[in-house]
Amino acid sequence: MSGDALTPREMDILRLLGRGLGNKEIADELGVSVTTVRTHLNKVYEKVGPMSRVELALYAAQAAKAVMGEAKHPLAKARLLSQLRALPRSPV
Repeated sequence: MSGDALTPREMDILRLLGRGLGNKEIADELGVSVTTVRTHLNKVYEKVGPMSRVELALYAAQAAKAVMGEAKHPLAKARLLSQLRALPRSPV
């Protein structure tokens, strides 16, 4: 996978974001600090480009449904990243 691929932890955070959890709730769920969650989210934003948190959460929720059966497939993360990049961007 390329250096732009989402890490397993970034995928975990996206999954929880897609469930509507806030940074504190994500941190509690994963047993990490809120700062760690923010760091991972910042890396996700660097990889997918400018996008609002709401757009990212909505897409994560939709993508989670689409890739549930593909989670063990080696290209699932690359496919999700590609789909995120293809989303229309709102002005930031």
